Amino acid sequence: MTPLILAFARSISDISPCAWNASMGEANPFCRHEFLLALEQSRSACVATGWMPRHLCVFDASSLLNDKTQCQPLDYRADISQQSAEHYKTLPLLAVMPLYQKSHSYGEYVFDWAWAEAYERHGLDYYPKWVNAIPFTPVQGLRIGITPELENIEQTRIGELMLRALDQRLMHGTGEIQISSWHSLFVAPAQMPLFGASSTQLVKRLGTQFHWYNRDYRNFDDFLSHFSSRKRKNILKERAQLQPFGLKFEFVEGERVTELQWQRFIQCYQLTYLKRSGHRGYLTPAFFHQLGQLLAAQILLLVVEDAKGEMIAGALYFKGKNPQDQKCLYGRYWGTTVELDGLHFEACYYQGIQYCIEHEFQVFDAGAQGEHKVLRGFEPVEMYSYHNVAHLGFREAITDFVQQEAEQMQQYMAQMRSVLPYKKEP
Repeated sequence: MTPLILAFARSISDISPCAWNASMGEANPFCRHEFLLALEQSRSACVATGWMPRHLCVFDASSLLNDKTQCQPLDYRADISQQSAEHYKTLPLLAVMPLYQKSHSYGEYVFDWAWAEAYERHGLDYYPKWVNAIPFTPVQGLRIGITPELENIEQTRIGELMLRALDQRLMHGTGEIQISSWHSLFVAPAQMPLFGASSTQLVKRLGTQFHWYNRDYRNFDDFLSHFSSRKRKNILKERAQLQPFGLKFEFVEGERVTELQWQRFIQCYQLTYLKRSGHRGYLTPAFFHQLGQLLAAQILLLVVEDAKGEMIAGALYFKGKNPQDQKCLYGRYWGTTVELDGLHFEACYYQGIQYCIEHEFQVFDAGAQGEHKVLRGFEPVEMYSYHNVAHLGFREAITDFVQQEAEQMQQYMAQMRSVLPYKKEP
């Protein structure tokens, strides 16, 4: 049995990029070291914004032992400090977990504000809590990355130890930092058995998103031919209302995006956020610039120009694979400097669908929420999160709540399926 060291890193930069990506994989752009590095170094996700990195790492400690038969198989270490980071990078990294200590619930998309308010009413602290997720990114993916070279039994053992390490930091534990709860969000289906088999019975919560699936459509017209007549006409009418403006839509590969296009996109993003939410967005300009350098191969920027050739809107997409190993297009951020009916749907949905058809992507994940997507061909998909709450009374109440919520969610998803625009099978 391999002797292990479990340690918490206070910065993604303290972890080897190659080792992280070897464990988490490179197909999902949001699980990559480069994406998290851009979030943290741009100060989009940092202590000041309520996202304190606490990434959990598992190292092979064999090289530190003189007599392996005399050692304990598991050794906990509190933190990877800046001083010790280089030392840890010399040890083989076996597993990682993207993990943040939170002082609020913004940017998670699995809403627990009501839980926090209930704690407050009872004079209890809900924050800090720990969140095993990708900041501001409601995308299903691995929440524990384990090097594939290990045998299955060893992978399972390490995964269980990592979950146990989180449990030990709960308020009833003896950890250095006491937290009210920990939460794993948008867990990949393949990892659900690991969470479900946890020695602590975790609270499993059901949510939903709406994804588009490519059923070997030849082109956009072929896609629409599978709609009922009335709903097909609605889409054509919606797209036609933009034609008088002479807009040009062009997907630009990440390596070809110019500095001016990045600047214009950021301006569009911030202005749209400001109108909608009263602030300029969670993501700083530095995040987008750094992302363009680090993940260019997986980036697509949809540039929307008016008849004069001026960029008036943009949508940032990512290319990758989903947890089912399907070629997937992810629509993430968008913005505009003008108000045109139908522009959001065109830039964020229809252009993405066309791209998927033309480039043979199997799935289009256009972001969280939005039941308006259903009438445009997006289908409800189950999303799961797992929660461990230290307070037993609240744990029971939350368990009851999510059970009732799951029943309502299943009914809601069934309702959404019933109004999909596709022709009914004979």
